[in-house]
Amino acid sequence: MFTIPDSKEKYNSEIKRLVISYQCYFEETPTKDGLVFSIEFPTISLRIKFKEELALKFPFLYY
Repeated sequence: MFTIPDSKEKYNSEIKRLVISYQCYFEETPTKDGLVFSIEFPTISLRIKFKEELALKFPFLYY
């Protein structure tokens, strides 16, 4: 689960494309702090790979 702060919402579509590219079930939930993504990964290694790529491309996200 991670949050895109409202101040960075211009990255929403790029982040969503990244999430979709991993072909995992996910939900988006708008909150007062921003848009929250919840993702279900089939393996731990896939989750680790995703988190590493996400941290490199979008270091401003809240976890």
